[in-house]
Amino acid sequence: MRTHLANVAQPLETLDRSLAGASDAAPDTAAARRVLLVDDDAVGRQRAKRTLVQQGYAVTGAASVESALEHLARGGFCAVVSETCLPDGTGFDIFHAARELDPQISVVFLGSDPTLPATLSTPGGAVRYRCKALGPDALVAALQDSQASQSSSAA
Repeated sequence: MRTHLANVAQPLETLDRSLAGASDAAPDTAAARRVLLVDDDAVGRQRAKRTLVQQGYAVTGAASVESALEHLARGGFCAVVSETCLPDGTGFDIFHAARELDPQISVVFLGSDPTLPATLSTPGGAVRYRCKALGPDALVAALQDSQASQSSSAA
Protein backbone atom coordinates (compact mmCIF):
# COMPACT_ATOMS: atom_id res chain seq x y z
CA MET A 1 0.00 0.00 0.00
CA ARG A 2 2.83 2.43 0.77
CA THR A 3 4.32 1.90 -2.67
CA HIS A 4 0.99 2.76 -4.26
CA LEU A 5 0.68 5.97 -2.20
CA ALA A 6 4.25 6.96 -3.02
CA ASN A 7 3.47 6.56 -6.73
CA VAL A 8 0.45 8.85 -6.36
CA ALA A 9 2.24 11.51 -4.29
CA GLN A 10 4.72 12.53 -7.01
CA PRO A 11 2.09 13.27 -9.69
CA LEU A 12 0.04 15.19 -7.12
CA GLU A 13 3.07 17.32 -6.20
CA THR A 14 3.62 18.03 -9.89
CA LEU A 15 -0.03 18.97 -10.32
CA ASP A 16 0.08 21.21 -7.24
CA ARG A 17 3.14 23.06 -8.60
CA SER A 18 1.50 23.38 -11.99
CA LEU A 19 -1.70 24.80 -10.53
CA ALA A 20 0.29 27.20 -8.35
CA GLY A 21 1.96 28.67 -11.46
CA ALA A 22 5.36 27.03 -11.00
CA SER A 23 7.67 27.18 -13.96
CA ASP A 24 7.90 24.42 -16.54
CA ALA A 25 11.34 22.95 -16.82
CA ALA A 26 13.04 20.49 -19.04
CA PRO A 27 14.44 17.47 -17.20
CA ASP A 28 17.73 18.07 -15.37
CA THR A 29 17.63 21.82 -15.97
CA ALA A 30 20.22 23.67 -13.88
CA ALA A 31 19.38 26.93 -12.13
CA ALA A 32 21.81 28.64 -14.51
CA ARG A 33 19.25 28.09 -17.28
CA ARG A 34 16.26 29.81 -15.65
CA VAL A 35 14.55 32.37 -17.86
CA LEU A 36 11.90 34.92 -16.96
CA LEU A 37 9.57 35.31 -19.94
CA VAL A 38 7.39 38.43 -19.94
CA ASP A 39 4.61 38.89 -22.48
CA ASP A 40 1.03 40.07 -21.97
CA ASP A 41 -0.12 37.95 -24.92
CA ALA A 42 -0.89 34.56 -23.33
CA VAL A 43 -0.70 32.66 -26.63
CA GLY A 44 2.64 34.24 -27.57
CA ARG A 45 4.00 33.66 -24.07
CA GLN A 46 3.00 29.99 -24.16
CA ARG A 47 4.50 29.52 -27.63
CA ALA A 48 7.82 31.10 -26.58
CA LYS A 49 7.79 29.15 -23.32
CA ARG A 50 7.36 25.87 -25.19
CA THR A 51 10.27 26.73 -27.48
CA LEU A 52 12.59 27.61 -24.59
CA VAL A 53 11.64 24.54 -22.55
CA GLN A 54 12.42 22.37 -25.58
CA GLN A 55 15.88 23.97 -25.60
CA GLY A 56 16.45 22.98 -21.96
CA TYR A 57 15.52 26.21 -20.19
CA ALA A 58 13.37 26.42 -17.08
CA VAL A 59 10.84 29.14 -17.85
CA THR A 60 8.78 31.29 -15.53
CA GLY A 61 6.10 33.31 -17.26
CA ALA A 62 4.78 36.76 -16.36
CA ALA A 63 2.13 38.90 -18.06
CA SER A 64 3.04 42.31 -16.62
CA VAL A 65 5.88 44.47 -15.35
CA GLU A 66 4.54 44.12 -11.81
CA SER A 67 4.55 40.33 -11.98
CA ALA A 68 8.00 40.29 -13.61
CA LEU A 69 9.46 42.47 -10.86
CA GLU A 70 8.03 40.13 -8.21
CA HIS A 71 9.68 37.13 -9.90
CA LEU A 72 12.98 39.00 -10.33
CA ALA A 73 13.05 39.89 -6.63
CA ARG A 74 13.11 36.16 -5.83
CA GLY A 75 16.25 35.84 -7.97
CA GLY A 76 17.87 32.92 -9.71
CA PHE A 77 17.35 33.90 -13.36
CA CYS A 78 20.10 33.77 -15.96
CA ALA A 79 18.06 35.74 -18.48
CA VAL A 80 14.96 37.82 -19.12
CA VAL A 81 13.01 37.68 -22.36
CA SER A 82 10.48 40.51 -22.42
CA GLU A 83 7.97 42.10 -24.72
CA THR A 84 8.89 45.76 -25.23
CA CYS A 85 5.39 47.17 -24.58
CA LEU A 86 3.31 45.93 -21.66
CA PRO A 87 0.06 47.25 -20.18
CA ASP A 88 1.73 48.54 -16.99
CA GLY A 89 5.10 49.66 -18.35
CA THR A 90 7.83 48.64 -20.74
CA GLY A 91 10.51 46.05 -21.13
CA PHE A 92 12.98 48.77 -20.15
CA ASP A 93 11.41 48.90 -16.67
CA ILE A 94 12.15 45.19 -16.34
CA PHE A 95 15.59 45.58 -17.91
CA HIS A 96 16.70 48.24 -15.42
CA ALA A 97 15.38 46.28 -12.42
CA ALA A 98 17.02 43.07 -13.65
CA ARG A 99 20.41 44.72 -14.23
CA GLU A 100 20.21 46.42 -10.84
CA LEU A 101 19.78 43.02 -9.20
CA ASP A 102 22.29 41.26 -11.45
CA PRO A 103 24.50 43.32 -13.79
CA GLN A 104 25.37 40.17 -15.79
CA ILE A 105 21.81 39.00 -16.51
CA SER A 106 21.04 38.51 -20.19
CA VAL A 107 18.12 40.45 -21.63
CA VAL A 108 16.27 39.93 -24.89
CA PHE A 109 13.45 42.21 -26.01
CA LEU A 110 10.63 40.95 -28.21
CA GLY A 111 8.63 43.29 -30.37
CA SER A 112 6.83 43.76 -33.65
CA ASP A 113 9.20 46.21 -35.36
CA PRO A 114 11.36 44.32 -37.88
CA THR A 115 13.45 47.44 -38.62
CA LEU A 116 15.13 47.65 -35.19
CA PRO A 117 18.70 46.37 -34.99
CA ALA A 118 19.44 42.99 -33.37
CA THR A 119 21.49 44.70 -30.64
CA LEU A 120 20.33 47.84 -28.87
CA SER A 121 22.77 49.94 -26.88
CA THR A 122 21.35 51.39 -23.68
CA PRO A 123 22.87 53.24 -20.72
CA GLY A 124 22.49 49.99 -18.73
CA GLY A 125 24.26 47.89 -21.35
CA ALA A 126 23.44 46.12 -24.58
CA VAL A 127 20.29 44.11 -25.08
CA ARG A 128 19.26 41.82 -27.89
CA TYR A 129 16.09 42.53 -29.86
CA ARG A 130 14.10 40.09 -31.93
CA CYS A 131 10.97 40.67 -33.94
CA LYS A 132 8.33 38.17 -32.87
CA ALA A 133 7.52 37.42 -36.51
CA LEU A 134 10.98 35.88 -36.98
CA GLY A 135 9.85 32.79 -35.05
CA PRO A 136 11.21 30.47 -32.40
CA ASP A 137 14.67 29.85 -33.87
CA ALA A 138 15.41 33.57 -33.82
CA LEU A 139 14.33 33.78 -30.17
CA VAL A 140 16.64 30.93 -29.14
CA ALA A 141 19.52 32.40 -31.18
CA ALA A 142 19.02 35.83 -29.57
CA LEU A 143 18.96 34.33 -26.08
CA GLN A 144 22.07 32.24 -26.67
CA ASP A 145 23.87 35.22 -28.24
CA SER A 146 22.91 37.45 -25.32
CA GLN A 147 24.15 34.89 -22.80
CA ALA A 148 27.43 34.46 -24.67
CA SER A 149 27.94 38.24 -24.78
CA GLN A 150 27.20 38.63 -21.08
CA SER A 151 29.57 35.77 -20.23
CA SER A 152 32.41 37.28 -22.27
CA SER A 153 31.87 40.75 -20.80
CA ALA A 154 32.04 39.28 -17.27
CA ALA A 155 35.39 37.64 -17.98
